Amino acid sequence: MTNRKSASKAAAWCMVFVMCSLTFAVHSQEKHLAYLVSDARIPFWRIMAHGIQHKAGELGYRVSVYSSENQAKRELEITVKAIREGVDGIVLSPTNSSAAATVLQLAE
Repeated sequence: MTNRKSASKAAAWCMVFVMCSLTFAVHSQEKHLAYLVSDARIPFWRIMAHGIQHKAGELGYRVSVYSSENQAKRELEITVKAIREGVDGIVLSPTNSSAAATVLQLAE
């Protein structure tokens, strides 16, 4: 239970950061976030995804969870997919720090 609380708190802080840096899309009334996670099969990341979806739902956002299955190449593919879908923001739990830089460049 402590892990869930820690993950929920981490997710809440993550969402606060994302909400502060979001630019809202003009083309859509619905607010949509993409959560790019390194591997949703790992229990910690499943708990984190749940916390992000819960907090985002409270704030009026729909969240799509994309798992890269711990593959940097897959992470870039799902980043491009999320951007093409026109998400309003991206929450990232990267596979590694260099992949995170690339995802940020794509999202600009």
